[in-house]
Amino acid sequence: MRLRIFDLAGINWATVGGECGVKSRRMNPEWVLSIKNDCDHQGVSFYFNQWGGINKKKNGSIIVGADLGCYAGNWG
Repeated sequence: MRLRIFDLAGINWATVGGECGVKSRRMNPEWVLSIKNDCDHQGVSFYFNQWGGINKKKNGSIIVGADLGCYAGNWG
């Protein structure tokens, strides 16, 4: 399920991350990629903080084989 395209005019940096804790909800990987694609197409830097969950360190920030927690694309 792709999210709608966001108009990121005036935005320099987008941070995305899942909820933490016992009652955290699952985050769909397509949501992360959808926001990242919008950022890439509109020249906005993107940072993926974490998947979240009960053990957020275990879940990390890797998606599609890349650690997007280290990605700072288009930083200016």
